[in-house]
Amino acid sequence: MSQNFEQKVAKIVKEQFKKYKIKENLSEFEDAYQAFKKLAPPNEGYKYFTDWQKAKMAFKPNAVVFELTNAWWLMQVSLLAFDEAKNAKPIFQNVGFNVQFIENKDTSTQCYILEKEDFIIVVFRGSQVRSVKSNLEDIIIDWMTDTKIDLVPFDIAGKIPIHFDGKIHSGFREAFSSIWNKSTKNNVNLGKIFQKLAEKNKPVWFTGHSLGAALATLAASSYEGNVQGLYTFGSPRVGDRDFVDALTKKLLKVDVYRFIYKDDIVTKVPLIDLDLEVYKHIGTVKYINNNNIIEDSPNLIIKLAHDLKTTVKNLLAELGQLVMGQQQIKLRAKLISEILITVAPTGIPNHAPIFYAIVIEANLRAKTK
Repeated sequence: MSQNFEQKVAKIVKEQFKKYKIKENLSEFEDAYQAFKKLAPPNEGYKYFTDWQKAKMAFKPNAVVFELTNAWWLMQVSLLAFDEAKNAKPIFQNVGFNVQFIENKDTSTQCYILEKEDFIIVVFRGSQVRSVKSNLEDIIIDWMTDTKIDLVPFDIAGKIPIHFDGKIHSGFREAFSSIWNKSTKNNVNLGKIFQKLAEKNKPVWFTGHSLGAALATLAASSYEGNVQGLYTFGSPRVGDRDFVDALTKKLLKVDVYRFIYKDDIVTKVPLIDLDLEVYKHIGTVKYINNNNIIEDSPNLIIKLAHDLKTTVKNLLAELGQLVMGQQQIKLRAKLISEILITVAPTGIPNHAPIFYAIVIEANLRAKTK
């Protein structure tokens, strides 16, 4: 990228951080926990879909290669999905979407189906970190421990069954299954909705941040219609190599993109399950570097250093899970949190979706100026 482009991005990011009172220097916070809680969504006062009606900001529903404008739209809906439905729905409607919302309150799983005349977006809500009340250990439990990390077959029974190759994270399967076959208060479920959407033959885009990214990946696997794109943000690993290979084959003509903001820690977990089976990622990486520029692949030295740091962290964390056993949740979480703070102190706050939203928009606006 040219120096001029980098300067434009830096200026826009600085302006947006100032506007939303975001501290990029995370050392100003007491600790990573406090930083992430402060940055966690919903982000009050954030202006969604600014200039959405301008041609340069238009969504490209039939794109078959990477589109930064589409990434901007998909990150906007992913961030907004964290808010209460009563707040999110009017904003979605104001930019022209017909909105369908389904949830399972027992598993705290929520999904929006956003439809326009020529395309559809399916977005899942990410982890509700602000609902975690006490300390860093509880956040780690929410992310890595309490949601079971066993790899299990992607096999869901019911009126609309799913039988997909490979194994997936059992916690993600449980959350996805909870809205796939079970009816909500409106007597609808995701399986029925997907059947109706497939009949329309519109291009469908799947997206989400964090847990929402994992569920979007499972949804793209399960949809029998026209999957046009899968863009994820801050996604954990979802399944094993067989699952990734099967989904890659299914989406052979679809570009799957996976955004990583700097050293976002969630993009490095889980590594292995309790039976030592290995998790794999899917998709082409779009890496947001320390200058807030989106790269197709990180600088080799930076990538090696980043991967080494996070791999060591994960090995220690997962080893802690194996050695201490399933019943030592609090003890395990304490060990993992101490490793995270020591090895990658910015990896937790850098998972905040507000960073993804601001930086992707800055890259888009710098490109189109």
